[in-house]
Amino acid sequence: MSEIRNDFHLFIRENGAWLLTFFGIMGGCLSGMTIYFLKSRCSHIKLCCGLVDCVRDPIPANQLELTQESQV
Repeated sequence: MSEIRNDFHLFIRENGAWLLTFFGIMGGCLSGMTIYFLKSRCSHIKLCCGLVDCVRDPIPANQLELTQESQV
């Protein structure tokens, strides 16, 4: 049992920088995708089976005019 613990600590000590970089990059990609989906107008998001599928509903013309006026 202690042999497994020592192997794990040795692995972390030797590969700690690589693991930190890997998980940092993966976290950055995941948070970037999350922000993109939160800002999008997707009404249905399907990730795993559809390999990122997004169904968008167009904004009605009367709401689009209100949106453009509020941005000015």
